[in-house]
Amino acid sequence: PIICAVGLLASAPCLYLAIMLAQESIVATYIFIAIGEFLLSLNWAVVTDILLYVVKPERQSTAMSLQLCVSHLLGDAGSPYLIGMISDVVQKSQAQRSALWSFRSLQYSFFLCAFVSILGGGCFLLTAFYVEEDRNKAAMPVQGIENKAYFSHEEQLHELPAK
Repeated sequence: PIICAVGLLASAPCLYLAIMLAQESIVATYIFIAIGEFLLSLNWAVVTDILLYVVKPERQSTAMSLQLCVSHLLGDAGSPYLIGMISDVVQKSQAQRSALWSFRSLQYSFFLCAFVSILGGGCFLLTAFYVEEDRNKAAMPVQGIENKAYFSHEEQLHELPAK
């Protein structure tokens, strides 16, 4: 969780700078977007790993599919609509409309991305306190319990009489 938190918290200033420098320098904007996206990508494998070791083995496939569905639903599918909606509200607050104000309203709405990045980093810092405890809880029922209902057919194969 610490790697994820550092990645998200460090990406927020990069995203902010990319938004603020968009009008002055396109090269600087692309550089900060690349760095910010790299830092955001630090959490993909770690989130999967955390999910797999804090969830009981028999529920891992459901947990993975639910996490993937919710993250894409909130991120890929919902965020463009939300950004556009915020931009429209900001744009309508200005009496006179111009190309500059259209750009500024979209720029202001992108601040939500940096805010969500900071919020996510804080949430990952909070999970760092509980991840070991959750991991032990998930592993506890698996350790030392024998499945009495399991019936092996291999034992019968060894007991078959030879012809």
